[in-house]
Amino acid sequence: MDVDPTVDVDMDLVVDLPVDVDMAVLREQMLERVHEGHLGIDRCKRRVREVMFWTGMSAEVERVARRCKACALHAPRPRRQPLLQHHVPDLP
Repeated sequence: MDVDPTVDVDMDLVVDLPVDVDMAVLREQMLERVHEGHLGIDRCKRRVREVMFWTGMSAEVERVARRCKACALHAPRPRRQPLLQHHVPDLP
């Protein structure tokens, strides 16, 4: 059976890929789409792994999430520790 390199069959879905697909552009588009929901780094990684895998994928997902201004604006802030009252001794 000859396989056409421009056709991908996955889970009974046939995808016709152009021969000149730039995988870096495709990965970047994928990362942007996955992050549109602002789900956080771990959930974005899980979503990307469901569809694709490449070397350095985790680092790229983290990069996209960390440069997102909306995520940075709404990220939980570390809580300040409450001030504790200490007993001051009467004598030195």
